[in-house]
Amino acid sequence: MKKWLVYWMVYGICTSLFFIPDILIGWFPLYDEAKCFFVVYLWHTKTQGALFIYETYVGPFLVRNEPLIDQRANGLKSKGLASVRRVLYTGPHTTASAW
Repeated sequence: MKKWLVYWMVYGICTSLFFIPDILIGWFPLYDEAKCFFVVYLWHTKTQGALFIYETYVGPFLVRNEPLIDQRANGLKSKGLASVRRVLYTGPHTTASAW
């Protein structure tokens, strides 16, 4: 199970970062095939690429920035709760923009 959780985390990060190379070098021959081979590298059991990328880059980044991530997540949580309370107590018409 851990293998697939790591795979999907690394795949999601890589997919979100692929838009920059897609714009810059997406027209290179075999670029799409290289991306396909990269995805195979991530999930294949012999290469365990997702685990390597997670243990080398993603894991240390998350550990190093854990306090900041927690702080931002708590800030978003409190803002979300404040918005929900405002809608519940004052009604949704006060949050909608005027036409």
